[in-house]
Amino acid sequence: MKMTAKIEDLTGRPYMLDNFEESWDGIHLVDLDGNVQKFDAEPFFHVHVANNFENETGVVMDLGAFSTLPFAKSPQLDIGMFNNKTARDGIADRGELRRYVLHLHGEKKGQVTWQAVSAPGRSVDFFKINDKWNGLAYRYVYSVEWFHDGRTYASMAVVKQNMRTGERAYWTAKDNYPGEPFFIPGPGPAEDDGLVIFVVLDGPKGISKLVMLDGKTFEEVTTVKLPQHIPFTAHGQFIQTAANKASRAMEEGSRLRDVAFVV
Repeated sequence: MKMTAKIEDLTGRPYMLDNFEESWDGIHLVDLDGNVQKFDAEPFFHVHVANNFENETGVVMDLGAFSTLPFAKSPQLDIGMFNNKTARDGIADRGELRRYVLHLHGEKKGQVTWQAVSAPGRSVDFFKINDKWNGLAYRYVYSVEWFHDGRTYASMAVVKQNMRTGERAYWTAKDNYPGEPFFIPGPGPAEDDGLVIFVVLDGPKGISKLVMLDGKTFEEVTTVKLPQHIPFTAHGQFIQTAANKASRAMEEGSRLRDVAFVV
């Protein structure tokens, strides 16, 4: 994607979606010495990455992909269109998790192969993994899923997917709308040892709640009801060092100057 407007022209003006255009020049792989290798592939669009790593075949890229430009006026990004249930339920280009392999060795050297690995008919985004496996061969990815029932955009879930077996586990509740999940590593060595937490808007009650799941079983550990709703937040990150500082500050009774989540 290429943006045609200058950043200073966008300040305070809600027309950013009108300034992206399609642009494709293959996939460029840059090694640690600065050497660039270009791979030809079928054009696609992507915004968020689940993980990348290198194996005996080449470089593996797991990312959310779209067939058409995602930053365009659509029921997902335009409020007027979003409020039309027929329009949002009719979204055809649903983001999927794809695994791309840039082949550096073997009979497919220089080629790109890919496959969709998320559930067909759904839309997934906001990927999170155990950061200890960032850049390494891994097993589990957590994400938000729309069209969980295969028909309705607002049918949402948080999904844990095993990237090796394809097995999936879900958290979902009727008329509840989860935000981006976060994985907080536990003390154990297992990749899924830890907590998966996320904010959920409880539609019928009009308030938000913080949901914590066991990373292994994907069962609820606890749910904390919040006094009011929290507006949608696109992104955030759990930072272990900030969480440790915040915990110590709370134990010492001092004013909280660090936060565990940056949103």
